[in-house]
Amino acid sequence: MTSTNNSLRLALGARMDNIAKADLLARVEELTGHNTELAVTAAQQRANNDTLRARVTELEDDLAAARTSLRRMIRTENLPPDADNAARPKPPPGDVAHADRLLTAAAHPSTRRRPNHHRRR
Repeated sequence: MTSTNNSLRLALGARMDNIAKADLLARVEELTGHNTELAVTAAQQRANNDTLRARVTELEDDLAAARTSLRRMIRTENLPPDADNAARPKPPPGDVAHADRLLTAAAHPSTRRRPNHHRRR
């Protein structure tokens, strides 16, 4: 009887090992497929991130140009009326889009400055 019990125990152990191996192989295949999907998604997100970073850089450059233009326009408008000031160039009357961009940039909270009487000295 001992050898029969031992044989049964070994046969049962072998069956359990085969079942566990099959489950493990299925799980490994499942995880490998999921990992591949995640790698593809990560690559797409990196490409999207690079595109967005380029767009942010472009918009920051546009904002800097608008601020510079607005400062120049404010300085020009604040010059006293004299002979030199009369000869200054005026913006074209149809350039509404440019003026609108300048006003939008000026109204943005991060571009506002405190009035001179509030500024620390």
